[in-house]
Amino acid sequence: MERTVIVNHTINLFNERGIRFSVDDLAKRIKMSKKTLYKEFGSKENLITEVVKSLFSSIRSQEKTILANERRDIVERLKDILCLFPTQQINFAHMADIQLVYPQVYKLILSELQDNWENTLTVLEMAIQQERIHPIDPENLRILLLGLFTELLTRDEAEQKKRTRECVDILFTGYEIPRH
Repeated sequence: MERTVIVNHTINLFNERGIRFSVDDLAKRIKMSKKTLYKEFGSKENLITEVVKSLFSSIRSQEKTILANERRDIVERLKDILCLFPTQQINFAHMADIQLVYPQVYKLILSELQDNWENTLTVLEMAIQQERIHPIDPENLRILLLGLFTELLTRDEAEQKKRTRECVDILFTGYEIPRH
């Protein structure tokens, strides 16, 4: 069985039960022995690490697709990238449990959020060069968004998506009402 199939079933179990799912639960679901799962992944923590890597990989893939779509307005592409979520639905409400039980996995999540900004910065630089947005120190944008992402990390996905889109819109349009 492919690792991606195992990871997808793990995501489903995680969404249903949080980190309380067992490797035995997963083995039964995918009709594979626990021994084979442990041979493939080594531990439940390693399995959850694979899930996190898969989720962020899906975001990076979406970023590349958005970046390559030159027909779409550059500011809209930047907003789209800033509002990306994994393609697999994930119950983010369980993230607090990961922080407590698997701190190394939680550190990986934070590291992914903090370190992988290349595609975002590329689109940001393009928007600035095309004079579509005012110049901004990329580090300031990263800090603003990290605060948002960290704050929303343990909220449900619908709220995350809604608040992320609203905050990105505020970032680009502001609160000020232009005077005529």
